[in-house]
Amino acid sequence: MKANFGASNLGPFNLRGSIGESWEKLLDVDSLRVTKNATASLNFNRSQWGAKFASSYEWIDAGAAPNQETTAFTNALTGSYRPFDFLTVNPNFSIREERNAYTGTRTETPRTELIFAYTPVRDGFRLTGTTSFARSFGADGLNNIKTFGTTAAVDWRIGKFLGKDDYLSLNLNYNQQVDFISPGNSHNDLSGMLQLRITGF
Repeated sequence: MKANFGASNLGPFNLRGSIGESWEKLLDVDSLRVTKNATASLNFNRSQWGAKFASSYEWIDAGAAPNQETTAFTNALTGSYRPFDFLTVNPNFSIREERNAYTGTRTETPRTELIFAYTPVRDGFRLTGTTSFARSFGADGLNNIKTFGTTAAVDWRIGKFLGKDDYLSLNLNYNQQVDFISPGNSHNDLSGMLQLRITGF
């Protein structure tokens, strides 16, 4: 559940705010994970480029045990640059801090991401690539994890195949997680998916 409030336009700037609440059923215990959040964002848009700064505050109740409530504060800066009609580049940077007031645990996670989209033929073929890097570490030295991920996706509009407007998509994903505290938890994952999307008959 999410509600928007306080939208305001000031020339090229757009200021927005939202509040929300979500529920997630935990599989291992008979309990709910409840997350409440509030977000404020400032957008700036031009014809070829734009930027967005957003701050969000989250309160998370794991529900499985008492004194497990945590709070998280995230600042994110997102950019958009379109040097040509067929190319879009989106650099992103964020930093997230989580705190547990009962245990005193604090975890910080800076993250950077670069997304590009190449569309040589409008509404016909699209290539998207994403590369991300994150480092999560605790102030008490009990958490130190590095995460690297990259994704390549191809979307091809094949027209009237089974429906009125069909798309064939291929996605390849690679993720690497390195745990410097517990090396046994480190892992590499490679996955792929081929999808046919049928829209209308």
